Amino acid sequence: MERKRELITLNVGGTKFITSLDTLIGEPNTVFAHMFGGIFENKPNEENEYYFDRDPELFPLILNYMRGYNIYQKSKQIMHTNWRQMQNFMDCSHLFHY
Repeated sequence: MERKRELITLNVGGTKFITSLDTLIGEPNTVFAHMFGGIFENKPNEENEYYFDRDPELFPLILNYMRGYNIYQKSKQIMHTNWRQMQNFMDCSHLFHY
């Protein structure tokens, strides 16, 4: 199996998300590109997951954006303060335009 086709399990605040390595490294200058693109040395936990202590309700928007979906309408429904916190943590604020 090619490395980019590898599936990665992210545990965000206790909720598991499974996506491809290709999706995670597709947007440069994000925490995921750094984690999985070789900039940071990083290993999964004993359950073979990468844990992020963040709100799992907000995370699907970032993941769906990275998958190529338009998230504008849905993102407008999210509380502004929490959304900014997630953007800042993931270093993805440059991806979203209001």
